[in-house]
Amino acid sequence: MRTAIDNYLKAIFECSLSTKRTTNKQVACYLKIAPASVNGIVKKMEQHGLAYQRPYGPIMLSTKGMQRALVLMQRYRLCEAWLVHDFELPLTTIPHQAWEIADFDDAQLVQQLNQYLDYPKVSPFGGAIQNVDQIVNDGSQPLINFEAGQTVRLCSYLESENTINYFQNIGLSLQQTLTVGEYNPQKQTIAVTDRNARTLKISEKIGEYIYVSLVKNTIVVD
Repeated sequence: MRTAIDNYLKAIFECSLSTKRTTNKQVACYLKIAPASVNGIVKKMEQHGLAYQRPYGPIMLSTKGMQRALVLMQRYRLCEAWLVHDFELPLTTIPHQAWEIADFDDAQLVQQLNQYLDYPKVSPFGGAIQNVDQIVNDGSQPLINFEAGQTVRLCSYLESENTINYFQNIGLSLQQTLTVGEYNPQKQTIAVTDRNARTLKISEKIGEYIYVSLVKNTIVVD
C-alpha cells in the first residue's frame, strides 16, 4: 500500500523535474487535492529529512528525499515499460497501474524485470530508467522555455492522464523534431511546426510538462 509520503515524493519530483523546486499549488494540482492539504504532509516530510520549504516558499527535496525518490521512480518507470511490453492497456491507465505494482522493495525482482525487458533505457513516456544521473537531469527543458525559431527534439512528457490524452490527440510522438513558433498571449498557446510543415498550437499549461532538448538555435529577432 502506497504511503502518502511516497505519493508526495513522486509528485514533488515530477513537478520539479527541470527547476528542482515546486509549489504547493503545483503539487496539489498534480495530486488533485486542495492546496491547503499539501502543508501537513510537507511538514511531515521535513521532520523525516526528506524535503524542506521556507514559509510561503518553494518545496524542494533534500538529498535524502531525492535518493528515495530516485529508487521509487526507477521501479515505477520500469513497471510502466513492463505493462506496455506485455499488456494491451490504454496508455492513460499505465501510470496508475505501474505506480501500484511498483510498490515493492526487492532488488532481485528489479534485476529480473530488467533482464526480462532487456534493460529498457526509457519509459513509454520518455523518462530515463537505468541512468540515475539522467533521471535527475537529462538535459531537457520544458517546451515553454524555448523561443521562436529554435528547433527542439521531444524527449519526454509528464505521465498524467490529461497530458497523455493531449499528447495523443494532438499527434505528438517521442523523439519528434519540432520548430518552435510564436507564443499567443491571448490564447496562451505555443505554435510548433513538425517536419511535415504541420503547425500545432500547444497549450501553455501542457507546454510546462513537455520536455524537449535543443537541436538547432535560430532565434527569430523582430
